[in-house]
Amino acid sequence: MTKKAVLVGIHYHSFHPHHRLGSAYQDVDDIKAFLIGERNPASLDDIADSLTDTLGFDEENITELKDNVGVHDSTYPSKRHLTHALHGLVRDAEAGDHLVFHFSGHGSQKPDLNGDEDDGMDEAIWPADVKPNHDLSDADGVIIDDWIKAELVDKVPEGATLTIFLDCCHSGTGADLKYSYVDGEPVPHAKHKVGMKKLTKDSNNDEAIVVSWAACQDPHLTISFSESGGYFVKAFIQAYGKSTLTCSLAHRLNIIAEEEPNATHQELLHRMKHDMLRTAQGHLEGRRDSMKRKHFQKLQNWWEDAHSEPVLGILNDEEQVLETPVAETFGVE
Repeated sequence: MTKKAVLVGIHYHSFHPHHRLGSAYQDVDDIKAFLIGERNPASLDDIADSLTDTLGFDEENITELKDNVGVHDSTYPSKRHLTHALHGLVRDAEAGDHLVFHFSGHGSQKPDLNGDEDDGMDEAIWPADVKPNHDLSDADGVIIDDWIKAELVDKVPEGATLTIFLDCCHSGTGADLKYSYVDGEPVPHAKHKVGMKKLTKDSNNDEAIVVSWAACQDPHLTISFSESGGYFVKAFIQAYGKSTLTCSLAHRLNIIAEEEPNATHQELLHRMKHDMLRTAQGHLEGRRDSMKRKHFQKLQNWWEDAHSEPVLGILNDEEQVLETPVAETFGVE
């Protein structure tokens, strides 16, 4: 069994400062720490770091692409280098492997040309060398979801798993997976949880197990708060960490472990939404005094209605994947 990851964070240094993404590098660092467990917990926000040493990802099997190097460097996230890295992620994959692709950057939509989108729009991620128009509403040189589906998702072999994180605008169906879920109602604890071995064995087709976690629904935008990292990535790591707390660790950290441990995909999606809302509300509260009350309320409603809604995508066996513990998609039993 091999565990490999490609982690991409793009700041877009050539863009106007207003359109640069200060959190992208930290997102890569946070996901990497999550996979290899390289940090010690200092606070509630770092709980997950104390729990990830069982994920089993080796640093040598993690490829990082950031635009803080020269454009000719192989780790510069140009379209050519990014697509090459994704081809490499699945090239030698075998049954039993666990793969991860993370992207923090800009995203957009483009008119669908092959008729496979219900809303008539393809979703796209922006490499570092895109050529945007004057208002950044569109760009040439993007990577559309059709490519991600054909060249990444469809090349994951049967019996392997791929987890995709898309922290960008318009990302909901950015991997073109068959099923999409948002959290609209409280999610009770699963009555029974399906193990990944059973899920793979009982699959009715030859497709791999592929899931995607996206920061927002297709029509919506997501916001980068600061250089301390994006709230979507932090929400996933924190929700995952809380779900794997043991009673003894929760007691030592003086935390009430209200959630059932070893959260399923459905449960984690629910927790992520609430963590994202809490983070956004905290950020807005810090600016309350500098805003008029009417403007503050309008901004708060706008955020809660459209911009704190993570999306879970599933390629196949959706009912069973919803009940499968998230840890098992990373090879943790």
